[in-house]
Amino acid sequence: MAQPKAPDDEGVPAGLQPLVEQLATLHAADRERIVRAARKVAHEQRRHSVKWSSLRAACGVVRLGGDAVADTQALYDG
Repeated sequence: MAQPKAPDDEGVPAGLQPLVEQLATLHAADRERIVRAARKVAHEQRRHSVKWSSLRAACGVVRLGGDAVADTQALYDG
């Protein structure tokens, strides 16, 4: 039976290979710290979604007509 072939460089795109090589030179604890920091930043940059029920409940709260000046005046002047 043939052994499965291991993926080359774990599928890392060629443009990111220098990053992998740079990370490999670091002490394991530093490398883990950097990965955790990158995950934290990625998590903070994620877009937050709104539940459909919340979006539906918000419909009709504000009605704007397409004229930016008139809409602004209506919004601020009541």
